[in-house]
Amino acid sequence: MFTKKEAAAVRPAPVKPNSPREATSIVAGCVLEGKFSFKGATLIGCTIKGDVECDSLLIVEASAKIEGRISAREILVRGELSGDIMSNTSIEVWPGAVMSGSVFAPSLQIQDGAKVNADLLIAKERPVVHINKAPDNVTPLPVAPKAEEATSAQTRPMFVKAS
Repeated sequence: MFTKKEAAAVRPAPVKPNSPREATSIVAGCVLEGKFSFKGATLIGCTIKGDVECDSLLIVEASAKIEGRISAREILVRGELSGDIMSNTSIEVWPGAVMSGSVFAPSLQIQDGAKVNADLLIAKERPVVHINKAPDNVTPLPVAPKAEEATSAQTRPMFVKAS
């Protein structure tokens, strides 16, 4: 038998909130409307009409359709996204996925078989000009450029219309 002290040493520590092991999953078959905020990696397999914010990895499954303002650290798209889409690090659009609207990310990877019809901006920061191009049906994310970058010809964003 263990003493209380030995048992406490063997017992695993509780999982802390926002740990790398924490994840959220919303499966196919439901329809949600509203404003949603997720902590940790998030897997979406349903239909959402509204704002989605994730502080980590957002995976949009093939069965998912999200329409609204989407913001996450990293986004993997297998389903459909439309609206004002923003990632702090990268967006990957997989074969069979559809993405449309106003898209901003420092890095974008579009694989063969994916469909993208969006106003794309691939840059370190998102200028006001791009925010103002967001679709009328969504409220743009509030991001302001640094004053020196807004006027510099070298950092002027390039807009690419993909089809």
